[in-house]
Amino acid sequence: MDKKLSGIAYFLRDARRVDELEELRKGKIRQKISAKQYIIEKVIELTQIDFENFSTDLLAERQFITDNLNLMFVDDNNTWHCLLVVQIGITNPGILVQSKKCEFPKYTALYQK
Repeated sequence: MDKKLSGIAYFLRDARRVDELEELRKGKIRQKISAKQYIIEKVIELTQIDFENFSTDLLAERQFITDNLNLMFVDDNNTWHCLLVVQIGITNPGILVQSKKCEFPKYTALYQK
């Protein structure tokens, strides 16, 4: 990724499934609550089966998170630096991950172009 992607998203702590992220996003938009600024530090591409497994069990420890702990942090401007997890060849929807130095997705958000 030459230029890092950025945007705003609604992060949820300890979400279990991707459908929880969609419910949160819709609720926050209805309530007109501000989203968090983020920067995607790295894109992780998973096979279809691995992505389905990940999106239905977000609290499981994952090796790709452990391998990239140093890329996920909140900077001095309160911008969340995170991973984008997608299915190979499909970037919409994806899941933004900010682990807060845990080996599982502590905070996640729905990524949609």
